[in-house]
Amino acid sequence: MERVCPHLPGFPYNPRDMRFFGDPFDYVVMPGYSDGEIQEIVILEIKTGKGSLNTRQRQLRDRIAEGNVRWEVCHLDADGSIHPAGGG
Repeated sequence: MERVCPHLPGFPYNPRDMRFFGDPFDYVVMPGYSDGEIQEIVILEIKTGKGSLNTRQRQLRDRIAEGNVRWEVCHLDADGSIHPAGGG
């Protein structure tokens, strides 16, 4: 159902703005991505019926709500060594 839902009538996001993960959540949605101007980033979990978030999903939701999210870049050198580059 998670793969079909974005193509159903009335779904609020453009499927071209979505990337499927599956676990621990279904999608990262970037409204505007397909137009070249991302407005926000949405972590989307699709549930059927009365499904609820599992423990790990609740933890992710809470960390995001608390602002405990960051961007990191790691550089891989030709010799295979990895160097975290912080926020750039």
